[in-house]
Amino acid sequence: MSATASERLTRQSGTNFYYAFRLLPAEKRRGIIAVWDFCRAVDDAVDHEPSADRAAVQLARWRRELAACYENGRPETPQGERLLPFVRQFGLPRRSFEDLIDGVEMDVGCRRYATFDDLHTYCLRVASAVGDEVATRDFHFRIVPTPGHSMDHISLFEDRRGWLFAGDLYLAAQVKVLRTDEDPHGTIASLRRVLALPVTTLYCASGKIIEDGRGALQRKLDFMERLGDESRRRAAKGMDARRIRLELLGPETWWPVITGGHFSKQNLIAALLRPEPPVT
Repeated sequence: MSATASERLTRQSGTNFYYAFRLLPAEKRRGIIAVWDFCRAVDDAVDHEPSADRAAVQLARWRRELAACYENGRPETPQGERLLPFVRQFGLPRRSFEDLIDGVEMDVGCRRYATFDDLHTYCLRVASAVGDEVATRDFHFRIVPTPGHSMDHISLFEDRRGWLFAGDLYLAAQVKVLRTDEDPHGTIASLRRVLALPVTTLYCASGKIIEDGRGALQRKLDFMERLGDESRRRAAKGMDARRIRLELLGPETWWPVITGGHFSKQNLIAALLRPEPPVT
């Protein structure tokens, strides 16, 4: 796979990290895209494989690819071939890739964890394996944990310019549907976390660029806090969750129909009514 083809696939994947990658010098941009391609392929080996046995076989294959990159071997996949020269050029640490594969392997046969410590280990391996920062001659991106949309969600903050690449933390100021596995309390905490930073411009998962990023984030936080407060106030008076949803968000749209209930307004109200997890 050529560097141009690899960059095109990264752009077409829909990740808004591509726009952060574009700010890097050409050689480093090709390097980070090669890293992203390899990590994405490892993750897909489990996410797109319904059989645990076949997923384990695929992960063993990616372990061999990683060994080939670090032990003077010959990678067999386009992702491994693209990664190999940058391992040597930039001295990429093997341990980070091994942590990622170990974390993805935890998905094989296990989707829930008995304790938060177990879940935290998973998050550290899968999301935090990328490190704490990305620094170049011209830019410095801080990696900010922003769980809510998912437990391992992160954002990138360029602290000299105030740019925030927020991934799925921000889609719109008033998102009125929620996935069954999202945590709006986590999203509220993450919004507060990024608003403590000197954010100027917001880069969204949709590709939208919002110049008044701080204002957009604040409006979303205000909406979610107000919705949570109003939902709990009604619940305390004995109102059921369906009636709360009708009063605050109105009737359902087509989302629960086409997603089998995975996305709905009712999910959002139900999640907001659940107790907030303890702060640790």
